Amino acid sequence: MRTRLRQTAFILIGCMAVLAAVMTSCKKKSSSFDIPDPNIIGTWEMVDLWGTMDGEEINLKDADFPFSNIIVFNADGTYTGNEYIGESGFNEAYDTDNVTEKGTWRMSDDKLTMSGTITIGDQQVKGSTVYTVKKLTATELVIETSASSGGMSMFVSATFHKIK
Repeated sequence: MRTRLRQTAFILIGCMAVLAAVMTSCKKKSSSFDIPDPNIIGTWEMVDLWGTMDGEEINLKDADFPFSNIIVFNADGTYTGNEYIGESGFNEAYDTDNVTEKGTWRMSDDKLTMSGTITIGDQQVKGSTVYTVKKLTATELVIETSASSGGMSMFVSATFHKIK
């Protein structure tokens, strides 16, 4: 069971890292930046990640390897992210434990769009992902997204707590 969970969590994490490439979009850039909810500005740490992959539920809390994800949303519409994925099989596949991300973000109503570059080892993936904001307070952010590609469907929900 642990091996299956590890393999499934590895696939979920890998899909999260490259989901931006699956959901790319072109958008004309605006010259001004409007922050619809100032609560989003700051440093957020992921505290929960769960989802389904082809109908099978996966929860990162059940994983037997270390994982962390920090995202910083800046007031100028830029963001940076850093993930650590230890001993999950991800590090063997990409020869690294770290995934970094940087780019721009926009929020409109309950949609959060993050467009940027994800760096995994010496590989870079550019893209854009639209998340539905399920909850945003001064201390908690819950976002969800879904995608299908190559006959595989995926739904992901992530909960972050503000740390700065």
